[in-house]
Amino acid sequence: MISEAQRALRFSGVGSSDIPILAGLLTKYGKDAEWLFGYKTGQIPEEPPTEQMAWGVTLEPIIRVKIGFMDGWAVEPDEETHHLIGREWAYCHPDGVINHHPTRSGRGVLEIKNSRFYSEAKGPTDYHLTQLHWQIGITRADYGVLAVLEAGQKLHIIEVEPDVEIFERLVEMARAFWDRVEEYRANNNKEVNNG
Repeated sequence: MISEAQRALRFSGVGSSDIPILAGLLTKYGKDAEWLFGYKTGQIPEEPPTEQMAWGVTLEPIIRVKIGFMDGWAVEPDEETHHLIGREWAYCHPDGVINHHPTRSGRGVLEIKNSRFYSEAKGPTDYHLTQLHWQIGITRADYGVLAVLEAGQKLHIIEVEPDVEIFERLVEMARAFWDRVEEYRANNNKEVNNG
């Protein structure tokens, strides 16, 4: 499902899939900062991909193309891995780049999600917003867009403004975590290999 280069990247720093775990947003699934520490240090093996993950990978480019065909939108895949300047361990790989938006100027990042249910009244989950704030901050995008395909039938487009305060808190939290991972690796003097 992922390339060897992508797998290696997971062990080189903190990505947007890691940030919600560090923020305590996946504890009900048994994933918290301690679980992530075990994974990043090679003490916990990589989990096999699920059918849900496979469908997400399959539908993502279709959703991106659909958005690109909407009036006023110009969207393309983002093939680049972005790193935070001066903190190469902080990285992200957005699902897309928004080169033109019908009502906004500048460049945006796109995060695509498949969901069984989406509540317009409640809005996006903290999990999704945390990922997007990480991506906006690292890429220095002018805005972010979360595209949620609900039950394979309805596409929700949610625009998110940059928030420097949220991003700085996320970086601080991630820095403390990554320092701990690097200290463990140095003390145990071993390569991490979950492949």
